Amino acid sequence: MTNKETVNDVYGWYDNAEQPKNQPSYDPGFYVPCLYCGEPLTDDNVRTHSFSAMTDGSKSYYYRTHRTCDEQATEKEKTSIWHAVMQRIEKDGN
Repeated sequence: MTNKETVNDVYGWYDNAEQPKNQPSYDPGFYVPCLYCGEPLTDDNVRTHSFSAMTDGSKSYYYRTHRTCDEQATEKEKTSIWHAVMQRIEKDGN
């Protein structure tokens, strides 16, 4: 089963830096649960967190949370969310 066939509401990615910003290789959607509180994201309360792969740097990833949840989160909570996303990426083989 390929990664696009699995249900992923945690993160999205771009396969290379040349891809248009509005054309990711995979996008989990905009109305997914916030990784902090579990409530659905809304247009007026969303923050996108992005980072590049540590391997060759060509692939980049992103995930979304509520802006307000992220602003209230401690550094420990932010780091915990980032690690959870990284573990999911590794588990999915991305």
